[in-house]
Amino acid sequence: MDIPNAFIAKTTRPTPEELDAALGLAFAVWNQLVDWIAEQGAADQEWKSYSPKAGWALRLQRKKRNIVYLAPCGGFNSWIKPHDTQREPVCGSL
Repeated sequence: MDIPNAFIAKTTRPTPEELDAALGLAFAVWNQLVDWIAEQGAADQEWKSYSPKAGWALRLQRKKRNIVYLAPCGGFNSWIKPHDTQREPVCGSL
């Protein structure tokens, strides 16, 4: 069963306080992961929402290339952009 995005119908990007409330115990892991990814060179961060029905996801980029999307949904889901030679994204959840 998929857990829906925590910020469906929200029209403004989530604040750190809202993200903390949505993630609960996973908030610390989220921050550690974002920090680690930034240390690896993907330091550009931007919250994206393509539609209020989809909710919000944090996009991490390196040199304008999407590396990973993190979506808060009960814990969080991640979509990792594979190398150009791979065709399918790598998905996982926590």
